[in-house]
Amino acid sequence: MLNDATLVNSLTESKVTTEEIETKLKTAKFVEDRINGIRALYEQTASKASNLYLIIVQLAQLDPMYQFSLEWFTERKLLINIDLILIKIILQIC
Repeated sequence: MLNDATLVNSLTESKVTTEEIETKLKTAKFVEDRINGIRALYEQTASKASNLYLIIVQLAQLDPMYQFSLEWFTERKLLINIDLILIKIILQIC
């Protein structure tokens, strides 16, 4: 059986392939552990961000005011003030 060169070469190739696969599996396990460790660092932040998002969504359901940004309200107030000034000017002219 050991005299068959083809069989010996095939077994040698299989052994080399097995060693390469084992090396790649060890590398993959190392990378997986590293990714899981890094992901664990962000779990608390992700949880807080998720809670904040859900609170904001619920606030919008509570009162429509919470659907708009402060910038929107300030722009709206500015437009209302401009409208009031224009009305006063028109009233003075008439």
